Amino acid sequence: MKSLRLITPFGRRSLAATAALGTAFVLSGCHSLPDMQPFADATSKLRHTFASSGNDAVSQVTLIGEQNSATVPNARDIARNLAKELATDWEARNKAMEALDGYAAALSSVVQAGNEGAKSVQAVGAAAGKLAASLNVAFPGGGEAASSLTQLAGDLFAIAAREWAAHVLIDRLTELDPKIQQVAVGLAADLGNLKNIAWASKSQALGTLAAHSDDLVRVNDLIKKRKEAAAGILHAPLVGSNTEPGLSDRLKLLRDINETLDLEIKAPGYSDYARSVANIEKTYQDQAAVMDQAVLLLHAWAGAHHQMLLAIQKKRSPSLQELTQVASDLQEVYKLIHTKATP
Repeated sequence: MKSLRLITPFGRRSLAATAALGTAFVLSGCHSLPDMQPFADATSKLRHTFASSGNDAVSQVTLIGEQNSATVPNARDIARNLAKELATDWEARNKAMEALDGYAAALSSVVQAGNEGAKSVQAVGAAAGKLAASLNVAFPGGGEAASSLTQLAGDLFAIAAREWAAHVLIDRLTELDPKIQQVAVGLAADLGNLKNIAWASKSQALGTLAAHSDDLVRVNDLIKKRKEAAAGILHAPLVGSNTEPGLSDRLKLLRDINETLDLEIKAPGYSDYARSVANIEKTYQDQAAVMDQAVLLLHAWAGAHHQMLLAIQKKRSPSLQELTQVASDLQEVYKLIHTKATP
């Protein structure tokens, strides 16, 4: 704030004088501001990795429907509907991430202001308005976190509507900072809702698959019989009678059940079912892994935004190591997911 007052006009000034001072700030002061590109880069990684993960999940659900079309009635339609719902669930969050990325990019561009400095400062305000618009929607499956984001949209709209010029840049960013931090934390909380939605979709897919698998019925029946046979061994007499099998008979029964169960599990029908279950579980686990890492990144991003403001105020380099590391970790999680062989 102190450096701002050195170049901010106080008292009565003509419009021309005010504009000249604003240009001076952009041409000299902005170039001495800290490098904000790492902040923008980390935000871009968040946006693109998150979007890619959502697209992958939608594609995988559709593929699972195709793979089970021969055994599950209307498998393709069921999968398409689930994929459509999943895409809708991710869309609102993707738009918010996109707006967050646009805001970070606009903030970073102020440093490279040059002769277009005044426009770059105004672009930050416009980006804040776009972020507000992305939050002023219904988040599918959203709870308290989504409601708080919608309320924050009003605050952001109000700040974005104020004057955005070089001589008030720090004032505007100071007003924005607590709201922007709340947005990041709110989005992190909302990802918990999205994770619950993904879990519900997984459960629905598994339930539909199980309901149409005769192989699963046979395997489950054999598992039940094996459990009963194993329990019978504990109390079996050494020598059997007409009314109660002996220990050797009980052991033979258990071996027979295990052999039959092994054959059923290795049969093509059950193998296909088990493979589909594994794919469905993997799809959910992949989504959850990316969302968990994105939550960490959003919390780091919120703290980094405040550090950026302090750095701008004091014209010093901010500490963004945690943010850049967590952003790299998010990308690494996504890469690991794609290098794993699908079961």
